Amino acid sequence: MRGVALTFDGLAIRGASRAGDQSWYRVDPPGLALDVGRGAEPLVGTPWIFLSHGHLDHALGIPWVLSQRRLQGLAAATVFCPRPIVADLERFISVAGRLDDADLDAEVVGLEPGESRELGKDLRLEAFALHHTVPSMGCHLIRTQRGLKDELAGATTEEVAALKRAGAEVVSERESIWLTYCGDTGPKVFSSEPRLFGAKILLIECTFIDHSTRRHGARFGHLHLNDFVEHAAHFANDAIVLTHLSRRYRQHEFEHEVASRLPALEGKFHFIGDGET
Repeated sequence: MRGVALTFDGLAIRGASRAGDQSWYRVDPPGLALDVGRGAEPLVGTPWIFLSHGHLDHALGIPWVLSQRRLQGLAAATVFCPRPIVADLERFISVAGRLDDADLDAEVVGLEPGESRELGKDLRLEAFALHHTVPSMGCHLIRTQRGLKDELAGATTEEVAALKRAGAEVVSERESIWLTYCGDTGPKVFSSEPRLFGAKILLIECTFIDHSTRRHGARFGHLHLNDFVEHAAHFANDAIVLTHLSRRYRQHEFEHEVASRLPALEGKFHFIGDGET
């Protein structure tokens, strides 16, 4: 399955998602897998894998991805996951390797909320807590951008060069959240991690949409469309990518409900479904 492809501000996202079936995404740059579903070919070339939690619709495919990397002669991947599931994940990979008669080489790195890791030049991944039925984490992909200091706007090349020769700092660094990913989570995430409202791109689940399932979100650790309605004034994102729709709904129903109930955010919403359409 190739999945749905979207591009925003130089960041490409490919993926597929349906609640209880599978959820996986590939983000370029830097070549990062966000969950792996049941295993998908576009994830094989990613050197970094972030598992938000251990539910099988998000994590079952990890041995397959690692096996494919081995077959293609690729280096060991780094798998980030919530620290409480490290031992079980390592056992899962080890047992799958014995069944495959292969060494499924990977470095499993457990993270706690607030910890971060560098992902190549000028990008780092920072974990934060989610609110689900098992240990779960989301992540921010944070980009560092460099440019002339604001006070040098309008300065000529010669003036900037002279300042550099005199030992003055002429370049400033700015960090911003390029992408925020929320795997499976209940609505408490909006208060526990308010930085998600300012991410340039927000990749976030929305499992339930109809009024009869309003209480399901808090009960099962998922988001309902009404949670977005209640927080509509706070979304400053350039793009909001909704995923993980329950199998009780069709994609066109989802898109219609979002458009009719969140008109103030029209144009910001995009959707990643099961990848078949």
